[in-house]
Amino acid sequence: MKMELSLGGFASICVVILSHSSSLFANTFQELSPEDQAKVASGQMVTIYTDVTGAPWPKMKVYQRIDATPEEVMAVFSDYPLQSTYVPYVKVAKISQVIDKSTALVDYTYNLPMGFGIENYTVRDHIEAYDEGKSFTVNWVLVKADTTKRSEGEVRCEPLAGGGTLYTYDSFIWPNRWGTDLKWVIERAKQAVLDTVTATAKQIQTEKTSSPEILQKQIQDLHNAVS
Repeated sequence: MKMELSLGGFASICVVILSHSSSLFANTFQELSPEDQAKVASGQMVTIYTDVTGAPWPKMKVYQRIDATPEEVMAVFSDYPLQSTYVPYVKVAKISQVIDKSTALVDYTYNLPMGFGIENYTVRDHIEAYDEGKSFTVNWVLVKADTTKRSEGEVRCEPLAGGGTLYTYDSFIWPNRWGTDLKWVIERAKQAVLDTVTATAKQIQTEKTSSPEILQKQIQDLHNAVS
């Protein structure tokens, strides 16, 4: 109850409901402080940066509430080739190898900001359902790249008791190009991750409103992958 008194208002109600309804969602929400839980419940984006020894860019974890179900959110995100149509700077995204129904190699061509050229890279994506099928995750790891030394991440989609999905985008990239340790380059890289989260949320809403038939096909593909 102390948390409820300290936060006040609608946001605190959301936090108390979410914090005491553990049967309705997985545990990612509990990673956040009460203050950040309130921000997420009210629709704000929350970002946590963690420095990695020797790496020029930090690890980023972005939390965003999306007004859609976890299966809708993950169905859109896991449509990997579609990412080239809405994710900033992604020029090409294509599946180059299907390893099994839930795992694939995906080739990307990324337009580097400010005219710094392109980066070609391949990641191994693996998708799973958890929390008795109510939540979904996809994780990726770098297989090869033009210059990138290391890249890995995870997206988690979990239901919030107050409605909607807690979308968590966890990303770490260790670039190996000249200038990537410059302050303005680091800030631009951070913004690119935030823009990706924003663009994904927008794409989901666009499909729900304008292309429900495409969304239903993506949902079916998702269930085929995690069944």
